[in-house]
This record gives sequence, structure tokens and C-alpha cells, in this order.
Amino acid sequence: MKLPLSWVQEFVTVEAGTEELCQRLTMAGLEVESLYQIAPSFTDVFVARVLGVERHPNADRLSLCEVDAGPAGRFRVVCGAPNVRVGMTAAFAKVGARLGGGVHGQGSGGLEDAQPLQAAVIRGVQSEGMLCSELELGLSADHEGIVELSAEAKPGDPVQSYLQLPDIVLDIAITPNRGDCLSILGLAREIAALFNSKLKPPRFKPVKAPSADRAGAISFDVEICAPELCPRYAALAMNEVTVGIAPIWMRRRLELCGMRPVNNVVDVTNYVMLEIGQPLHAFDLTRISDNRIIVRRAGDEREFETLDGIKRSLQPDDLLIA
Repeated sequence: MKLPLSWVQEFVTVEAGTEELCQRLTMAGLEVESLYQIAPSFTDVFVARVLGVERHPNADRLSLCEVDAGPAGRFRVVCGAPNVRVGMTAAFAKVGARLGGGVHGQGSGGLEDAQPLQAAVIRGVQSEGMLCSELELGLSADHEGIVELSAEAKPGDPVQSYLQLPDIVLDIAITPNRGDCLSILGLAREIAALFNSKLKPPRFKPVKAPSADRAGAISFDVEICAPELCPRYAALAMNEVTVGIAPIWMRRRLELCGMRPVNNVVDVTNYVMLEIGQPLHAFDLTRISDNRIIVRRAGDEREFETLDGIKRSLQPDDLLIA
């Protein structure tokens, strides 16, 4: 179980250092097998709001953008990203910033090798910095568009603070009898007990599901054929869901925990599972035969192909959600 300290600190505050935390967890039977320090691969990158976007006078695929970086100032930037638009919140690198992720041949060897970003004249127009992609910030290999931050992010704040960098990730071995620690909240509860600290559990707002007899309600069935393996299976049908990209902060946390981001629907189910330990999965209702979910043993099925394209061998008593 990978534990980013920035995430667990939302639920418990511990004054002790990382070494003491690792020692107490290990002595309590939750062995810390390894520790990773995550450092930002950029400097002088700020949250900025895009105030204006107009066409570059000398290039069809470039835009002239006015960005507000709060106390850092307002700047005119040439941008070639297809997703730039007025009102979006983005990551803005000032002149002098260092981008270890790699940009226009700079910084491909890491932050220590990155050259300071220079003001540039692009097709006859000066650009006073740049709006950054995830590749340029060293967050992923995605360079199709600029990073979009939450609308609540404050212009002028350092992007590394928004992304909770630097960070430390502990890799903890969970023994079979400690399933209660297979989540961020579960480990936070254990840490709170070890250090006699107060646990701050997440607050949930109750949501009333539509009744089956309401107009527009979606009808489907769940059949449990192996109650001794799965005594309860809860499901809820939802409509008007738009599949897209999850927020960058959520994708970053999933990656730190060793999970691959897919889309907002898949990612939020994995996020809830990691945070509170409740396994979730989302299905496309249009692809479920007869609107029916069956919980059963594998039986005579000997092979199952998972979402990653790998074919896995099954034993007759393996539990399947079919």
C-alpha cells in the first residue's frame, strides 16, 4: 500500500519526523518497505488565469493570450495549445523559470540541467513566458495541451504548492489481518492511534437516490449467486454523466499510489477506493446485457481478460462480477 504523506495529512496531523513515523508503523506491524521522495521538476511556475485569447497575426495555429498571475503580474504569452480558452486556470512559467520536464530542447536531463526560460519572439510577437503542458512540468508524457487547474486555484500561488510538492510516499506492507489499513483513511486512523493524535475523518453529504417509480429513473437488477462470498452488492444507476479527463490533482494522487489514470469516471471510483477503502467500479449501462449484474463464481470459465488487456487464469471458486 503506497501512502503519500500529503494525502494522509488531510486526516491526521503528526509533528514527528518521517523517520519516527516509519519506525512506529513498522513496530506496529505495518512494515515500511521503502520511501520515495517526490521533488518538483520545475521552478517559478505559478497559477494563472487566462483573461484573453486572440489569434496570432502571423500564425493560424498560435494564439496570443493575456494571463493574470496575481501578485506575479500580467503577461502576454504566445501559445500553441488547442485547449487554451478565456477563463481557464493554467500553469504559467515566468521568464527565468526552469522546466526539468523538457521544453524546446531545454531541461530534458532534469531540473539541474534545465536552462532558465528566456523571453522569445515567436512569429514577430514577444512571448513573456509560457503556459505549460504536463510534459513540460515533468508530470506525465502528455503534451497535447496546457495543464488545466481547478477554478478555485488562486492566481499567483506556486503550482508546486497546488500539486502538494515536494512529497514523500511510503510503501507499506499490509498483512492479511489488517485489511482495515488498505486505505488512506485506515492508515491515518492507525497513525492517529500511534501518536495519540486526533483523526479528522472525511465529511459526507447524504444524497437521496431517485425512486424506481420516478419518471426517467433507470431500472436494473443485481443478482447475487454466491452470498457466502459476497453477502451484499450495492449499485446505483446514473445518467447525464460526461466522460472526460479527471482533475490533475486527482490523477497525481492516483499515480503516486501506483494507479494509472483513465478518465474522470474510472478515476473517481479508484480515488474513493484508495481514500476510504470501499471498492467501487463503474460500468456503461448500455453494454450490460438485460441491465443485469450477476455476482457469481467463475465455475467452468478458465480465462478472463482484464481492462489492461491481460488474460488471467481463473479457478472455479474465484468470484466474478458478470
